[in-house]
Amino acid sequence: MDQSEKFRYLLIGFILIVSLTACSQRAITSSPDVEYQDVSLSLDTVDPQEHLHHFEYDRSQPLDIQVVKRWRRFNVTVTELTFASPRGEPVPTLLFEPDGEGPFGGLVLMHGAPGTKENFKDWGVYYARYGFVAIAIDAPQFRSDHNIGHVSMALIWPRFEEKDLEEQSQLILDLQRAVDLLLTLETVDPERMAYIGGSYGGAMGGLLAGVEKRLKAYVLKVGDGGIIEHLSEPDEQGYPKTLPRWVNILWPIEPLHYVGLAAPAELLFLNGVTDSYVPASDSLRYQQAGSEPKTVVWYNEGHFLPARHYYDLLTWLHQRIGANTILIKPYFNAAGLIYDRLLVAWFSLSVIALLYVAWDLGLRSQAGWGAALTWSLAILFLGPIGLAAYAIIKRRQNDPVGPTPATCALSASLWMLMVTMIGFVAVQQINFVTVFSWQSKGLLYFVVPQIIAFLALLLRMLMERWKGEIATRSVAFFLAYLFASTLVTICAYLFLEFLGRLGLHIDFPIYNPLWWFVIMLTSVLIGMAMFLPHLWLGKLGLPLWVMPPMQPAPSLEGRPGMRWYTALGFVLGSYMALFLLQAYSVATFTPIYITFSDAVKMMVGLE
Repeated sequence: MDQSEKFRYLLIGFILIVSLTACSQRAITSSPDVEYQDVSLSLDTVDPQEHLHHFEYDRSQPLDIQVVKRWRRFNVTVTELTFASPRGEPVPTLLFEPDGEGPFGGLVLMHGAPGTKENFKDWGVYYARYGFVAIAIDAPQFRSDHNIGHVSMALIWPRFEEKDLEEQSQLILDLQRAVDLLLTLETVDPERMAYIGGSYGGAMGGLLAGVEKRLKAYVLKVGDGGIIEHLSEPDEQGYPKTLPRWVNILWPIEPLHYVGLAAPAELLFLNGVTDSYVPASDSLRYQQAGSEPKTVVWYNEGHFLPARHYYDLLTWLHQRIGANTILIKPYFNAAGLIYDRLLVAWFSLSVIALLYVAWDLGLRSQAGWGAALTWSLAILFLGPIGLAAYAIIKRRQNDPVGPTPATCALSASLWMLMVTMIGFVAVQQINFVTVFSWQSKGLLYFVVPQIIAFLALLLRMLMERWKGEIATRSVAFFLAYLFASTLVTICAYLFLEFLGRLGLHIDFPIYNPLWWFVIMLTSVLIGMAMFLPHLWLGKLGLPLWVMPPMQPAPSLEGRPGMRWYTALGFVLGSYMALFLLQAYSVATFTPIYITFSDAVKMMVGLE
């Protein structure tokens, strides 16, 4: 192989790595350049220290915890309970406790408006699987006992009367009592506790930060300075148009005044530039009022931030209250160090395997740099298991009688796994940083992995100059190739769901070691699952797409072969299975409960 051909292979590898890495980059921008009018200039100056009496209570009062029910979700115990508010009424609560003895970090979660603790049925489990004991409560105004007759307060809040002040101050009291409850648990480390609130919860977190000093960090997502700022527009004199009497009542406990008292706790502000619910001008005012130390992150999105923001906030929290791990980050279970060390050993073996294969194919043998690049990518997906597969295939293909059908099936499984997973990973990372509709997400998984797989096949045919029958494959060959690629995508969906139930998920950017470990485990499972389908395709007489430097053998005489319409039937069946699997994901993981039939309608754009 001449130098120009080596350069082409190296260039392809470089472009591939850069492209996948670019998919995981932050959808983050700089602070927007907007002007805002300070509403506070037209209202009385507030000294928050004079109003702290609204949030004082006797911490020695019994919590009177009453368990309603308890259930398991993945490796997390979820408990629905109530505890006594300082003002007497029971506080509806969800408590999320991961398996193990800890010590875990403690996390207080606060929903948006309108909303309840039920918004965290999934997300509480999500945070618990990172090593948090998490607690979520209902805001007082959204509890059923605060409704007016049969009318939910979610429909008529705020009341625009003094009751709003009572309920907002009670919320802060109840959140402090939630901290008290966490501190009664032996599994919670009192020195590693934080708060996460979104929208209304992001605003109320600023108020809590000025009052509650036992929490080390506050994450304030898409929040603003409070309900007055959120609902008020200044008139020509700069005074809020909204009911002056109500404004004067609630103004003394507006979060805008208290977020500046958060220190020494650290603040993280997450906001969207195009947010129509919380305009950038309101977000800027709120951020500037916050005390130091603080971190501000802006996303090129609206009120609903991309999935990437969960990783960003957890990474930020890990730097402040996380466990002392090397590779498993973010993580908040101090007992997880042994898994971290095992992960270090796994990646060390993977690096050794990668170097050996690159050396053996690229330098020692005459296989060429194309084979070295292809197998290096396979090692990236399979780790040390890829080296074992390489040794088996290399030994079998050098037999005088040639490679066996099982060897060809193993080699074909690895090729299809590698080229399809590149596209699958690219889609996953795109979805990680961008907010897409469910239809768009589904379309990406239908198209991108298969396009990447076909491009890899065509590129190899051109660069290795496949001749004879291999250059004029039948329609059945390419349809079978498409079927196999779609089957890999289906397996990736299924196995990632399986590993997620074990606490291993891929809500990370591509350069996170834990993300690579989960992808490697998934790829190993896919490789094993794809062996039998490829063995069957080989027995039908289809030349298999094998790993280089092995060449696909021509179809074998006497074998039944496969008609194009049969292959087309398998392709359509695999696409239908993928569609139903995506609909199941929509029905299972959307923040609100929907039926499977509703999910199908959403996927096809009927709802």
